[in-house]
Amino acid sequence: AAAHLYEELDDESQLANCLGNLGLIAQDLGNASEAIEYHQASLVITREIGDAGGQRVDLTNLAAVYYSQGDYMRAEKGYQEVRTLAVEAGEREDEMNALAGLGLIYRSRGELEKSRDHFVRALAIAHEIQHHHGKAAHLGNLGLVYQDLGNLSRARELHQSAAELHAKLGNRQSQANQLGN
Repeated sequence: AAAHLYEELDDESQLANCLGNLGLIAQDLGNASEAIEYHQASLVITREIGDAGGQRVDLTNLAAVYYSQGDYMRAEKGYQEVRTLAVEAGEREDEMNALAGLGLIYRSRGELEKSRDHFVRALAIAHEIQHHHGKAAHLGNLGLVYQDLGNLSRARELHQSAAELHAKLGNRQSQANQLGN
């Protein structure tokens, strides 16, 4: 109903936002194809109106859906485009998130060195912009990569550091997850 109202009001920005939210809901409900349709429709609008931030959001959401479906090629393409747009705009947090998304893809494909490099770069940005939740997440992801590489002592250090940071941030579930790794 809201999408129709925004169409009638000719508010393209709000329409794109509404379509993106519908895409997130569809993804949460497990309907990937519907989520992709909504995110693509939103992306068309954000591109037409020149909303670079909206484009980064739409591309990130699309990449996440593709990743969840095991379509790593499309997910990689999306995260790479987000990273390019983020660098152009000087949006370090979006760049960090795109690097982390790429790190997840490379880990899933068994490209562990490439994955590690992307998580290290994401962690460096998290430190730079003092994004504490990002730091904790990237430390944990690096721990998983080192685990996969067979360097269990380094993996343990990283998971402990991530758990400590999650504890400081009050994120008990993530702290428990890190301790379980």
